[in-house]
Amino acid sequence: MKATVILDGKAVKSCTVLALTAEGKKVVTVEGLSNGSELHPIQQAFIKYGAPQCGYCTPGMVMATVAFLLDNPAPKEEEIKDDLSGNLCRCGGYKEYVKAVSAVVSGEFGRLPEGSEINA
Repeated sequence: MKATVILDGKAVKSCTVLALTAEGKKVVTVEGLSNGSELHPIQQAFIKYGAPQCGYCTPGMVMATVAFLLDNPAPKEEEIKDDLSGNLCRCGGYKEYVKAVSAVVSGEFGRLPEGSEINA
């Protein structure tokens, strides 16, 4: 999902959200996921597992995955694949993305921030 943001804990296409409807809601962009200089666990995993190749899909993959894990913190591999299928990866690096998300779910990158902790 290109131009994805998290709006009150749900992934949305920012270009389809009327600005007035976002008033008073919590909006998190990919830039807002890090905690100072510490990257979000999803960002760390994507880097470690070499998921981003050209980088075109990376922000959307990151944001969609963060929102997905807010709703489903312990998904099975098939659920991860299904969720990521909504994002177009021109390089075909889906396997690395699935491995990275699985590593995050298993706890390899520590505890995931919960919705209220993201960009608090």
